[in-house]
Amino acid sequence: MTEGQTTTVVGEFAQLGLLQVAVSPAGLPVTVFIDGVARDDLCTFTARYLGVFGAAFAAAMAAETRISSVPALHEVLDGAESAGCDELVLVPGTVDLDCLDRTAAALVDR
Repeated sequence: MTEGQTTTVVGEFAQLGLLQVAVSPAGLPVTVFIDGVARDDLCTFTARYLGVFGAAFAAAMAAETRISSVPALHEVLDGAESAGCDELVLVPGTVDLDCLDRTAAALVDR
């Protein structure tokens, strides 16, 4: 598959957990559509996680979660560093331990 190409996979889907799509090289942007609707598990996780602060706040913050690739993470880290930030807390949007390994590798590569 090449950049910009679309692949369609048809099958039965039941929400039992998180849907993970692996791409190579890792970090390429991917949009997954289920029943014709784009799904954003990062946004969904963030809204659920921040729901203790109220639905409106959680939805507003979830709409701002866009760091789902290595280049996006590097861009945010560069911006924070330029602004004088000396500490940043990263919160994973998954329970997949592979995410921790990929994040650590992205930080080392920076």
